[in-house]
Amino acid sequence: MICGRFLGFKLDGVNFGEGITYFHPNLKMVENIASQRERKNTISKYVDEFYNENKKEIETALQVMQNNWKKVEKDFFKEVKNIFGKHDWPKGEYIAYLSIFNCNPTFLKDKNFQLFYLLPKEFNRMIAHEMLHFIFYSYFEDNIKDKSKKKKSWLISEVFNAVVLNTKEFHNIIQPGKELGYPDHKEIISKMKKEWKLDKRIFNWIEKFDK
Repeated sequence: MICGRFLGFKLDGVNFGEGITYFHPNLKMVENIASQRERKNTISKYVDEFYNENKKEIETALQVMQNNWKKVEKDFFKEVKNIFGKHDWPKGEYIAYLSIFNCNPTFLKDKNFQLFYLLPKEFNRMIAHEMLHFIFYSYFEDNIKDKSKKKKSWLISEVFNAVVLNTKEFHNIIQPGKELGYPDHKEIISKMKKEWKLDKRIFNWIEKFDK
């Protein structure tokens, strides 16, 4: 279960567990439950009750997400094509699910991802971020042979998203807001922003990573 995987989980300056328990303080006690079965049962019961009690609000958020994305999706795919050129999107049905938990995981093989339902102003940015992962990893797998870079594919992908989504081209598509990216990536994001301004060819940009 997604919630159980992210409770207590921290990565590169982001505390995913706190992102969940901030909105669901009743789940703080789950971290102290030793039994995996009891943890799972406790979370499942909480989730079922929460969805039943907040069904209308979640359905409204879903409609907002769909309407907001329809307004920008054509422009998004156009800008993505400008970056990746002839490299096609991986085949599959891409699905965004609303979640009551603020952790927003992506499942590359399944072509789906989750979005936190209480951030409607962030929906387009979050969708753009997660969608970029699918085509970036596909491009990376097909074109990058450097083993040292392959070991850093997650980091490079996250930095790429932070750099690209902070450009004026994507600010016209998603609502500009706070600087994107993991807090611990600030230094490398700053460096790679400069590289992107100098050369927007993605292969060259990846080659310059860590150089």
